[in-house]
Formats: sequence, C-alpha cells, structure tokens
Amino acid sequence: VLDKLGLPAPGFRKISVELLKQGSEEEIQQSIANLQYPLISKPLDKYGSRGIFIIHRSDEVRKKALQTAEYTDCQEILVEEYNDGYEFNMMTWVMDGKVNVISIADREKTEMEVEKSATDILQNYIRYTGQTEGALSMQFFWKPGRGIQVCEIAGRFFGYEHELTDMVYGFQTEELLLDYLYEKDRIKEMF
Repeated sequence: VLDKLGLPAPGFRKISVELLKQGSEEEIQQSIANLQYPLISKPLDKYGSRGIFIIHRSDEVRKKALQTAEYTDCQEILVEEYNDGYEFNMMTWVMDGKVNVISIADREKTEMEVEKSATDILQNYIRYTGQTEGALSMQFFWKPGRGIQVCEIAGRFFGYEHELTDMVYGFQTEELLLDYLYEKDRIKEMF
C-alpha cells in the first residue's frame, strides 16, 4: 500500500532462508539489487529488536542475514535499507474520516516538527484503505534533508505508549475505547 500510494518508505526485499544457506553469493546479491547500504536484516515474526543486524557492506549480507534467520520460524527474512534518522511512534484515532493525533513519541531527544507531515501521510493512507474510524498508528523515521520514511502503519495502538499518553497528557486510551463502544458522542469531546 505504501508503494501504491507513493508514500516514503525504506526499500526492502524478502529473502528465503534457503537462498541464504544454499545460494551463490551472486544470487544473494541479486536478491537485494538496488537497495542502498547500510541495510538491516530482521525477522518477519518477532518484535522487540530481536534478530536485527546492520549490514554495512555486500560481503556481510549472508553472515548477518543467517544470524537473523536463527531468530525466526519463517522461511524468509526481511532485508531493508537502514535509516539512521530520528525514530517516532505516532498514535492517532480516525473519526469521521479524519486523522486525530493522540501522541507522537520521540525515541530520542529531538526538536523538530513532524506532526503535519506525518498526519498528511496517514490521511492519504486512510483515503486509500477506506478507514473512517478507529485506532491507527505509524512508526516512522525523520532525517534532515530526507524527511519522513514510514516503517509501519497499523490499525492498532502501539504497546505501552498509551500508558505514557495517560501519564503525560491525562488522555486515557481505555476511556476512548470504551466510549467507542458505548458513548461515541463523547469521543469528539476528548479530542
């Protein structure tokens, strides 16, 4: 969907574990053709930064990708372009076809304005998917001169961050979810 909409995202390829184990060096390099170094290899079925390795040069691809394969139950791993920009997680709620920002969690201590650009990306995304209400989150990177690169967009909230939103802003995600089920009119008041 990101490609179809022309939304900025790192280049990536899925590579079979079998190719990594038995393929020639030329076949492996061909499987990641046109990706820009540094790269990152990661499992398709894990979370919490397990099995993730940075690949700086072409002669490291097989070794690092095979290390990633040790962390997965899948027959493929993901190799994507590494973005060393600032990392953000953004939680929003779609209401009446409009993206409403709940929080933007900066994984670093940075001072820049990303809300409008990130919200525009999500607005474009929901126009395509047809989502008119509910949770929507996006993980992305931002780098000067490069702008935003999307890592993930999901119709859910991210892990523990809803608790931080409650502590910092007094915005209670549990209340939002209950209101969505029982008192939808209250949601507009929350935003």
